[in-house]
Amino acid sequence: MCFAPVALSEEDTPVTWTLDRLRIQQLQNELQVLLSASALCALTKALAQNSGVQADTSRQNALELVSLLREDGVTMDRIIGMVQRITGSEEIMTDLVPKTLAKDDPVFRLMERQLRKFMLAELDKNEAPGLLARRLESNSQAISAALSSFSMSAVHKEVVEVLIRASRLCSLNWQVYSPWYTKTRLA
Repeated sequence: MCFAPVALSEEDTPVTWTLDRLRIQQLQNELQVLLSASALCALTKALAQNSGVQADTSRQNALELVSLLREDGVTMDRIIGMVQRITGSEEIMTDLVPKTLAKDDPVFRLMERQLRKFMLAELDKNEAPGLLARRLESNSQAISAALSSFSMSAVHKEVVEVLIRASRLCSLNWQVYSPWYTKTRLA
């Protein structure tokens, strides 16, 4: 549900998730922000490499993009302006930035699929949220390396935070509704 292309509507929300619909929408929004910031970082890195300039794909740039993308009413012009500032170039940004952020962009879709696969693999380990948090914290370098394979290492701490929030939400939902799930499955 967190990777749905549009916000979860009341009609599409399973009855056992109705009370958590807003939390799911917040997770959806945060994942889109992180994916968008990572896609823009990948774009700035590629542009820098093509022009022979040393790319500054620092975590600081990623965090600035995340902060901008979280703002209410952020415009494409402001996003383009920040990418231009990061790259030091005004070259074709008005075309490349919107294309990079499009849901049908192949790179964006690949990053989204890989992030979904990573998060589901971690959640499928069925660990309590506290255990998951400790394991992810103790394996920070491995997590960062896994995320770097699809250009998301600059936001690895934020991805881990979303993963822990999703784990807590799933755990709480299971605690509340497991009798109903079990009863329905057996019926």
